Amino acid sequence: MDQVDTIAAIATPLGIGGIGVVRISGPAALSMAQRMFVRSSGVPCTSLKSHRVYHGFVVNNAGERVDEVLLCCMRRPRSYTREDVAEISCHGGVMTTQRVLEAVLEQGARVAEPGEFTKRAFLNGRLDLTQAEAVIDVINVLAQLAVTCPIAFLLLRRSQAFQLGAGLTLLAAHTLAYMAFGNPWTVGENLGEVLDRAIFGKNWGGHYATINCISSAFNTVLGVIAGGLIRERAFPKLARLGGACLALGLLLSFWVPVIKKIWTASFALVSGGITILALLLFWWLCETKGRKMKLFVMVGANSIFIYLFHEILEDWLYRTAKVFTGWGTSYWPAELLAFNHLVAVIFQIWVCVWLYRRKIFFKL
Repeated sequence: MDQVDTIAAIATPLGIGGIGVVRISGPAALSMAQRMFVRSSGVPCTSLKSHRVYHGFVVNNAGERVDEVLLCCMRRPRSYTREDVAEISCHGGVMTTQRVLEAVLEQGARVAEPGEFTKRAFLNGRLDLTQAEAVIDVINVLAQLAVTCPIAFLLLRRSQAFQLGAGLTLLAAHTLAYMAFGNPWTVGENLGEVLDRAIFGKNWGGHYATINCISSAFNTVLGVIAGGLIRERAFPKLARLGGACLALGLLLSFWVPVIKKIWTASFALVSGGITILALLLFWWLCETKGRKMKLFVMVGANSIFIYLFHEILEDWLYRTAKVFTGWGTSYWPAELLAFNHLVAVIFQIWVCVWLYRRKIFFKL
């Protein structure tokens, strides 16, 4: 990758929304922002201070106002990519954000490749490999949910037998499609990665495949079924469902290996079964032990948040704790390793408690 050039992309999901963000990163990011931005105060944009928000308008090369925006410039190395970065917050919607991006491209930037901002952050030492992979994992998970949640929504009004049958049908279709290809479970040669190279011209980080959404939809549908059984308080039926999924997945693993990155049918069944049984256990504990299990309720109320928070920041929290305990590494290496991770976990739990007490909940 040529890191001399300046890249730009829409940083928020496309679609209807109140705000859209266009991000620019590279050596010419700030000069491009100055040329295309007109401050509402009328003061010339000769010097934009770092990490300060300015109100004004984006104009294209023809001098036309594209949108009313907020501009924030971040000078290197205090930015996500450790390059000069400019972020333009405009009105949401596909048309507006696309027009703002086009105005940036008129200044000489090129469209960033998928994941290129994170790639630059890694290459410039802003993120280590673990953190970069965590960002990719989160992006992959959210992309999967964007497909599987609508499938589950379409099945909400159906019977539980129909929902389960639909989920198993998706698993069967996914498995048969992979097995019809030459090397179904080989990294780099399986159907999912071959399709990604053919359609997108590349493979995603971590060898995840786009068509994983077909099989991972089973787990989302399984969550719908589990929610319905909990509302009905049909706990024995829920236990049988979890046990059956786990047993079927382990049996299937003799022919279809348990691989998360391909999201094989065996992995979907095993992970789904374990999750249901764990859900049943914690539900029982919270119902029978009451206030003694309040901490689990507080963490569970923000499950999506704690997942994202852990995936992105856990390693940073660990290294922060290590700053204060590094002196003892040569004396108690194993104990301090466990202690630092424990500190990171306790801090994450404290954040969940803080959010719960203020009735702040993050939901899909």
